[in-house]
Amino acid sequence: MSDRGRGGRGGRGRGEQRGRGVSNRGRGGQGRNERGGHDRGGRDDGGDRENFPPPQSAQQRPQPVQPRADVAPVAPPSAVSVSGPQGNAWGARPVQPQPAPVPQVSQPRAAGSPSTSIPSVAGPLTVPEDRQRQDPPVAKSENKPTASKSAEADVPATSMQALSLSSGPLQAPMQRPPNGFGTRGVPILIAVNHYDIHFKDGSEIHWYSLKLAASANGKPVPSPLRPALKREIMSKFRQQNPELVLGGGRGMEIAFNKADEVFSAKSLPFAGERTVNFVMKVDGDSREYQVTVTLNKVRDFKAAAMQESLRKNKLDYLGMTVEDRQRALDTIFRQGFLSSQHVIEVGRSLFVPSQKTRLPEGLETMRKVFASIRMSGLAHGLALVLNTSEGAFYKVQLVLDYLRDRGADIPPAKNPNAATFTFSEDGAYFTEEYLKNLKVTYKTAATPTQKSYEATKTVRGLSQRGASDTKFPLQEEGQPPRQITVQQYFLTHYNIVLKYPKLQLIQASTDPQRPVYLPMEICMVKKNQQIGDRASQQVIQAMIKLCAAPAPDRMAATQQERLKIAQPENNVLNEFGVVIGNNMAVVQARVLPTPQITQGNKSFSVSTQHGQSWQSDRDRLEEPKHLQHWILIWLGARKENRFVGDLKRTGGTLGMNIADPWHELELNPRNVMKNLKDHITDIKDKDLQLIFFVVMDEYLYKAIKQMGDVDLGVRSQVIKGKNANDRCMANILRKVNVKLGGSNHKPQLPAFITAKKVMVIGADVTHPGGGALRSRPSLAAVVGSTDTKLLKYKAEIRAQVNVGGKLLEIIENLEDMVTRLFVAHKEAPDMIFYYRDGVSEGQYSQILTYEFAAIVRAYSRLYKKEPKITCIVVTKRHITRMKCKNDREGVGKAANVPPGTVADKDFCGVEIFDWYMVSHYGIQGTSRPAHYIVLLDQNHLTADQLQELSYSLAYGYARCTRSVSLPIPVYYAHHAAFRARDHLGDGMYPDLGSDNALKRREALQDINRKVTLSDDFKNGGMYFL
Repeated sequence: MSDRGRGGRGGRGRGEQRGRGVSNRGRGGQGRNERGGHDRGGRDDGGDRENFPPPQSAQQRPQPVQPRADVAPVAPPSAVSVSGPQGNAWGARPVQPQPAPVPQVSQPRAAGSPSTSIPSVAGPLTVPEDRQRQDPPVAKSENKPTASKSAEADVPATSMQALSLSSGPLQAPMQRPPNGFGTRGVPILIAVNHYDIHFKDGSEIHWYSLKLAASANGKPVPSPLRPALKREIMSKFRQQNPELVLGGGRGMEIAFNKADEVFSAKSLPFAGERTVNFVMKVDGDSREYQVTVTLNKVRDFKAAAMQESLRKNKLDYLGMTVEDRQRALDTIFRQGFLSSQHVIEVGRSLFVPSQKTRLPEGLETMRKVFASIRMSGLAHGLALVLNTSEGAFYKVQLVLDYLRDRGADIPPAKNPNAATFTFSEDGAYFTEEYLKNLKVTYKTAATPTQKSYEATKTVRGLSQRGASDTKFPLQEEGQPPRQITVQQYFLTHYNIVLKYPKLQLIQASTDPQRPVYLPMEICMVKKNQQIGDRASQQVIQAMIKLCAAPAPDRMAATQQERLKIAQPENNVLNEFGVVIGNNMAVVQARVLPTPQITQGNKSFSVSTQHGQSWQSDRDRLEEPKHLQHWILIWLGARKENRFVGDLKRTGGTLGMNIADPWHELELNPRNVMKNLKDHITDIKDKDLQLIFFVVMDEYLYKAIKQMGDVDLGVRSQVIKGKNANDRCMANILRKVNVKLGGSNHKPQLPAFITAKKVMVIGADVTHPGGGALRSRPSLAAVVGSTDTKLLKYKAEIRAQVNVGGKLLEIIENLEDMVTRLFVAHKEAPDMIFYYRDGVSEGQYSQILTYEFAAIVRAYSRLYKKEPKITCIVVTKRHITRMKCKNDREGVGKAANVPPGTVADKDFCGVEIFDWYMVSHYGIQGTSRPAHYIVLLDQNHLTADQLQELSYSLAYGYARCTRSVSLPIPVYYAHHAAFRARDHLGDGMYPDLGSDNALKRREALQDINRKVTLSDDFKNGGMYFL
């Protein structure tokens, strides 16, 4: 939770769409006192969602948002254009700024006139009517700028409108300008996990489309086929058809992907289309598959020429888009990895089965390999990026042994007690929780009356009774139906004598009317089965310790994987003529100077010798706020009589005048919400500033925040009982101070913005887990600075519907949200910096087309002039890692690169304006740099200026006294989004999965009410920290 004692959640929230379970929980760079004492700076799995992300079908690819046909977009500044072709993920043509008039609101186009919507490379996506949400107008204030009625009438409050200009196409991201390389800082050589790659002269790539159809024992297998089955089919296809695939022994290799494409280094021995039928078996499945494979030639091309087209940023090459060419490369390299026999494929990830480590609770880890092909500034314009981590798997063993590893006291089979052993009611409950959704396999040997049988099943639950007491109806050929016990069935049909006849059975059917019972003792845990998010704290801690390798060790492991995968005997890479550099790229980086930190009237020098932190727990805060009207409530935690005295004494040291609490209550956690509402409603006063809750456990956190933020409009500070002591008081009061509207410390800002009115905006969208994408909302959070020091931020939250389960990343209601932030800012900013997290390369154009356009409309409507916006995407969801070339230059026990290390040459993009920066001090594990991509810069700043600003913003984080890994507006947007998720709680959500647009709209309105702060919640103060 975000405010539980020592620091709370400083790193990115764990779950939602971005989390991938325990296998990715190794910590990157750390910063003390951000999250449970440390800044986890992102999990150290690299963050790429896949290894060589598999290509998507047309239905799966991210779809752009189309504007409403009845709403014409505002004409934005002529310095920008988004009409015509959209940019690509790796580069863009420069956009030359031109003097622009004040934007005018255009009228809705007449029927039949040309559409002003902007085509996108990803294809269309219709926006349902229920997405055109109209929020109430912003309340007017005498001291705040407001939009005129005429402007409100002309421009509907929706951001789902495209930006339309006549000055030419806008490419995203922008091209690196002449001053787009930084020069400031101390030079340092770093090694980066990028390997230069190229194709040999004369290498060819032949592209075929693929159609697959299959039936099992004569029953058609539904399309689309499972990815694992596709790979089994293609592997068996190659083995069973050597005259076709191998070309009569020519040693031909093929690469195939899950988008039904096949690539070969030589032309397959047929013209046009070829269909092949064959029969195959699948491991762990006793069924016989009849398969039809159809190949059709699409095109062929020279590999080196294709690579050169990417290096020169050609949007089209022989009719292939950038995405087509990258997909071909990813497919070839992924197949090359698999052909090395060194790695295996599990889902969409690659693992090294020879590198295993035992974990508690019947689990083990397997080394995980991340890889991707990137455009690069290295010699040949392409780079292979490699990284390693660990994945957690169930150990292959008997289900009974797995339960023993989880603590179950199950007697051995030879023990006389085995015949009568059964789980108690509590034991059965926990066993069912441990086994639910686990995949198990079982085999039965052939008997005179039965064939051998092998199958894989998913555990759905447990039976009430054991095999000797559980009966089911059996219908045998030529025999009348009869009731038989599970024990009798396995004895008579498979000659299996069950040793645990009283033990509950596994139930493996989703239909309760037709259960499938399996004795636990014959079931094995399926191999290569990841555990997902089902891990105890003990396992998580073991994983963190295992993954948190120092930077030199992590990079050495990566180099080891490169040597194993790119061996001379790798047939696929050799066949395609691929050459991979022997060593990681060594590039010139710079270490930026640390900004001066001021707290009150005292300045602090920050250095790596002190962990890049400043000790200011005994100094007056920059802007302390007094706490005069507050309540203290103990919820199940043991009351500490010294708590109030310690709080007042520490507050006095920090400059906060803290009075005695109005009330001090001890409440029973049972029926806690009813007790709280009964007491607080009676004692609540309009001047009540804050309520302290000291809790025994974290489970009350969400309910407290929902009640305080949404229901009552009262700020709250939750503390775990073990942290209610003098040692944690300074950290606690830092969060209290900013919730009351104060500020804690002030980093020195770059000189180029000190004389300007500047506003910084951060935005992020958090998504529910994949299975809940259709029925639960995504939450968009936008925060904007409200003061000249860029320390105080206001947050706006909106829920979004992922119609049909299609992920929507664009923020729909951004115009209304940003309008409210502009009003809170009180005066028109001269410069706006928009930091956006959570978007992939394919969505850069959409960010400009829709979100940038929404900010332009909001600003122009409110201030009647044109804004100057710098739009930057910042993300840590990548697999680039770095270390000092000279390990002795590394800092801390993990020997990470120093804070302030920035790299923008050599391995960065050739065409795009980007850089990598490590702004935090890595305490544990290998620091993960943040990747900054400038989509648009209307302020015409240099790389040095943008890098200096981004680095300074990393020092403004209110909850700790050290720099963090991202600019604070991005962090604060994360916190606000996850606080909104807390407001929704764990209960039932209104149904967003309905096909009825009206019901979806009503459900969305209900959810937005749940995440909207109470009207009693006064402006000012960052409640989400």
